[in-house]
Amino acid sequence: MSNSRFKGYQKCAFQQWMLDHKSWKMPYKKAFLIGSYVDAFLLEDETVQEELLAQNADKIFKKRGGMYADFENASKMVDFVKSNQKVMSLIEKSEAQKIVKFDLDGYKWKGKIDMLCETKVYHETKTLTDPDKIATTKQKLDSSMVKQIIDLKTTATSMLELQWDAVKGIKVPTWELYSYHQQLALYAHATGTIDNGAKIIAISKSEPFVIEELYFEPEILKQALNNVRAEQEEVHKLFNSKEAPQGCMTCDCCKEMIPYRKHTITKEGEWAL
Repeated sequence: MSNSRFKGYQKCAFQQWMLDHKSWKMPYKKAFLIGSYVDAFLLEDETVQEELLAQNADKIFKKRGGMYADFENASKMVDFVKSNQKVMSLIEKSEAQKIVKFDLDGYKWKGKIDMLCETKVYHETKTLTDPDKIATTKQKLDSSMVKQIIDLKTTATSMLELQWDAVKGIKVPTWELYSYHQQLALYAHATGTIDNGAKIIAISKSEPFVIEELYFEPEILKQALNNVRAEQEEVHKLFNSKEAPQGCMTCDCCKEMIPYRKHTITKEGEWAL
């Protein structure tokens, strides 16, 4: 199981099941390729970069030469990040694009971590000030070097901007809407770094470019991991099912594969498929 597949079943089990059984193909999404482009030119070597350009030449380059505007902009994003000493320092100190395979309560998982970085964290320590060891204490800031998961994101909006979550029926921050903390939690569990917290470095897609650094405390990650634990048995049942599960009826796959919908409206005003 991977985080992207798990999220797929959380969002629409029918769509993800159809993808897994090769009964439907996800349409091209430019946003995903832009994210891969930025990742490759910040975290990967030249071989990977050249492969990405060759495999997606028709989407990145114009027939008459030069890049399409969105990828010219992506190149500017890369240059902007490279001009930021703090972010580049994190990248240079990181083990980038690390493949991990791990176990979560008997279920097998795998993933690719953008950055596993050795970074300095600050924490409060308490020292006794009374020679007789009475409860009087003094607090001070101390620091230590720890390993921490860092995920690189490209975003059209601020990670803190509130967006409508149709499932919860409320507005939530961008990072919560797309469950970015869930991915951090899984990878932090895989590397034994969950108690160190984790970070997202988000680069805006429009000029003037902005870099947001979000730190997620261990408690947030542990709660997200517990949520995965609670759902993974059901997700694996859906994944292994011989029949397609119920769809959300709103995604691209449902619209394409279930174009005719029959509903029964009750006198109470409720409806059912």
